Amino acid sequence: MKDYYTVTPHKTKLMQKHYTPGRGGRKIRYITRHHTAGILNTNQVWDVWQTRQASAHYIVEVDGQTGQLVWDRDTAWSNGNQQSNQESITIEHSNNGGAPGWPISEATIIGGARLAAALCRFYGLGRPEFGKNIRDHREFYGTSCPHHLAYGGKYHQQWMNEAQRFYDLLEKKLVTPTGEVIATETNKTETKAGGNEVSFTEEDRKMLREVHHELTYRFQSRYKDENGIQSEYRETLVGHNLDDNRKLENIHADILPWIIDVLVEIHEGVKGVKDGE
Repeated sequence: MKDYYTVTPHKTKLMQKHYTPGRGGRKIRYITRHHTAGILNTNQVWDVWQTRQASAHYIVEVDGQTGQLVWDRDTAWSNGNQQSNQESITIEHSNNGGAPGWPISEATIIGGARLAAALCRFYGLGRPEFGKNIRDHREFYGTSCPHHLAYGGKYHQQWMNEAQRFYDLLEKKLVTPTGEVIATETNKTETKAGGNEVSFTEEDRKMLREVHHELTYRFQSRYKDENGIQSEYRETLVGHNLDDNRKLENIHADILPWIIDVLVEIHEGVKGVKDGE
């Protein structure tokens, strides 16, 4: 999104037909999830809907970018149910593969969840909750849509977790308009790792900065030359230690066998002298 706080998408390509101006006096009550049943971007789905009596308010493309096709204030022809159309904002999620699996990329899942979170906040619908302000197309029409994104599907929980997480960040103003998390000295910054929630304190961030320094900055010697300048190795601290380990391994591999051979020769020489006595 260009701006999650004002719900400004990356692209806008408005339908000129196959939607209804206004909402018939009804208020926006929830978000309805769809999948496109195809690999489609904003322009392509707009083209499809020129000859098909259908539309939606938004589409989330394979790379997570969002496009708007019907203004929020108008009624998209999306759910196969007039009242539901008038009461919902609909989000199409592009697939990144075809039948029978109809997979959806992680970028699309995250983009759709964040868009829904922004819409829930903007329209005062509350924190995303399935069955309340988040619904599925198949609830209102005889279809499997949004397929694996639907309740009980393999993408559902990931989508809901991200929608709720991002809504909380928006409420606390802990993200920029484009969605980057704002790190502060006083708050805990929440992020995702392997599908689990992780909280980072300032102490955690300090440790990460130190690790980052050791992995990316050249290692400085603790000794200074005759001009008082502290020398700097070509490697990072980690690289310097690995190089030392390599040198030690070379010693073990090359020098130690030679030392053993010398000791054996000395031993045999001493033994020969004793035998000659």
